Amino acid sequence: MMLRKVKCRLGPILRGVISQRALSSGLRDPVAGIGWSRWSDESTDSFDLGFYERSELPIVDPVVLADVDGCEILFVQSWIVDQLEGGEIEIRDGKIELTDVEGTIHR
Repeated sequence: MMLRKVKCRLGPILRGVISQRALSSGLRDPVAGIGWSRWSDESTDSFDLGFYERSELPIVDPVVLADVDGCEILFVQSWIVDQLEGGEIEIRDGKIELTDVEGTIHR
């Protein structure tokens, strides 16, 4: 899978959470994954963070492996990466939040 370079700022809180969870994931070579989904008990969709073993990464569209501010992140939906270009991704109020280049916030 090719690594796509994305011009986006990865906020310090999310960077720290990714580092901490990767260390405690129990995986040999963890890769962070972010997707847009909903847990069964939630009423709205939101960004979720999980981890994959590098040797078992899904390699089908619309999955994108991206370099975001020096951190490899697998995005389960390609539209997320398109909106990241020129923006920022961070955790605020306990949720992953994407601010696109126009300043629109997606949670």
